[in-house]
Amino acid sequence: MKLIAPCNWDYNLIEELKSCNNLHYIYGKLNSDLTGGGRNSAGLPLIDKKYAEKYIKKAQKNGIDFCYLLNGACLDNREYTVEFHQELDRILIWLSDLKVKYITVANPYLLTIIKKCYPQFKVIAGQMCLIYTVSKAKYYEDLGADEITMNLETHKNFKLLENTVKALNIPITLCANLNCLRFCPFIPYHSQTNAHSSQSGHISKGMPVDYCTSNCFKISSQPEEFIKGAAIRPEDIKYYEKTGIKTLKIVGRSRNTEFIARAVKAYSDRFYNGNFLDLLDNPATSGSVENSFRPVTDYKTYNFHALEQIRDSIRYLPIRYVDNKKLEGFIKYFVQKKPDCENMDCKICGYCKKWADKVFDKVKVPEEFDKAIDMFNTREILNFYKKI
Repeated sequence: MKLIAPCNWDYNLIEELKSCNNLHYIYGKLNSDLTGGGRNSAGLPLIDKKYAEKYIKKAQKNGIDFCYLLNGACLDNREYTVEFHQELDRILIWLSDLKVKYITVANPYLLTIIKKCYPQFKVIAGQMCLIYTVSKAKYYEDLGADEITMNLETHKNFKLLENTVKALNIPITLCANLNCLRFCPFIPYHSQTNAHSSQSGHISKGMPVDYCTSNCFKISSQPEEFIKGAAIRPEDIKYYEKTGIKTLKIVGRSRNTEFIARAVKAYSDRFYNGNFLDLLDNPATSGSVENSFRPVTDYKTYNFHALEQIRDSIRYLPIRYVDNKKLEGFIKYFVQKKPDCENMDCKICGYCKKWADKVFDKVKVPEEFDKAIDMFNTREILNFYKKI
């Protein structure tokens, strides 16, 4: 199984990864650019093009290929303007001169432009293309994608994964350590807000005002919802390999080198003894509360006190330890029975609930999450708001 690793722009990461024999490439981007991406600017390292050039060349000298992300899920329809394409050409020429091999996109139009005008790049249809059926995967292959990343909600649908592998002639990737909600109602909206908050010159100014994450944390703090999530245990790679999946993507561009190296090693070894959260892009263990957000400077727009309370609510995440060994065997039901979860009421099935009761002690979702979400609902996050 090949591994794709996140780039946090730390030179120590190159030293940690250069001996990984099954590393496919590393991926990253500037903290803001033309298209934006899947993370808000405030949660990413501040680097410029000169730094990126030196870093990418250093990685290449150590045998590590690079994938640049042009994966903003919404481009504000600017992709139909001359100015957008002039800047896009400048970026693609810059990447071509750097001998970058891979580009990830979330926009089918962008995919076809790059394949037509810059055929030297291999283009990946990213996770935010929301590919969750065989036919949608085929469409992206026909558009010219060289690889596709399946949507997170497909991770426990082994029949779908098997059928997609059979139908396609290009590699398929799954995100290994992102434990998003199963069938999350916020994903399309969340991917759009993240795109805009990492687009250079956008009105949102890179601010991490994140309604979706606050809701996600509240719901996923329920053990049953947590265990339904998309994350793949290192020990369960063998089941995905049998479907024909050959690549896993590790997420965590805003995390430190210690976290990324630990996750890469665990998925490379296919074994981890300890807290499963240590491998997940999860703020309860990866330090994002303290390290991921730069200070608020736009006091004119945002209520600083309210924003601080919303961020502080993350500190109350109740699930902080998940014994990886206790999850052994959970995935077998989905591998063997292939349940139709998409069309099933979880209360009738009850499988995940039984496992959650076995793995977790009683967990109480703290009221801080309700308080944080209510600040969005009442518009208290803004300096000027009108109560309804």
